[in-house]
Amino acid sequence: MSRAHLHALLPIATAFGGCALGLFYFAILRQTVAVLSRGGGGGAATALTLGRLGLAIAFFLLVARLDALALLAALGGFLSARMLAVRSAYRTS
Repeated sequence: MSRAHLHALLPIATAFGGCALGLFYFAILRQTVAVLSRGGGGGAATALTLGRLGLAIAFFLLVARLDALALLAALGGFLSARMLAVRSAYRTS
């Protein structure tokens, strides 16, 4: 593949990456809420929170170094995952 083709696929790949990260992020957020609602220790909730925030920061910093369009695509994928997570939460409640 030529460099132009790879550059054209970058936003698509980062959008899927952002969506995958978002699905993982919001699954861990749900787990954190479950730990806190059971009266679990603050240490577990803190570790889950720092882990998911650190992963998201690292991902978006890496994508930001690639390209502005790739960053916007990754954010779009992440927000799509948020929409799916919110919809799923409404269905289960």
